[in-house]
Amino acid sequence: MTSRKMTAEKIEDVSALAVRAYELIVGSQTEGLTQNMVWKMLGLSSRDGSRLVTGLEKRGLIRREKVVDGGRWTYKLIPVTYPAVVRSIETIPCTTCEFEPQCKLGGIVNPITCPPEREGNGLADWVIREFRAFRPG
Repeated sequence: MTSRKMTAEKIEDVSALAVRAYELIVGSQTEGLTQNMVWKMLGLSSRDGSRLVTGLEKRGLIRREKVVDGGRWTYKLIPVTYPAVVRSIETIPCTTCEFEPQCKLGGIVNPITCPPEREGNGLADWVIREFRAFRPG
């Protein structure tokens, strides 16, 4: 009789595969990938791939959409949430703004009356630029 108990090493392998699968799906932007494409990229059987995808779906990271691909029914895996991008956080204009020490909600300088905003260099413009850069179209 074989043991079904998972070792720490096996759990790490599964976690690494889940992270890699999620990265592949997110890398597709909003277009998504078919599940069989993800399985092939990761070298998984349909059974193992299905379990992996189910876990990502249960965590709310992806959603599955039934589609026809090559005359066969399959699922397209579409990202629901996106990881934070450090580059994005590093470029936030508030970190270098001369008005930052006085900026607060309800203050004379605040995110709504942001002086750099009038020049197209404020927080709202940054948010829009980052959104477009991450989700083109």
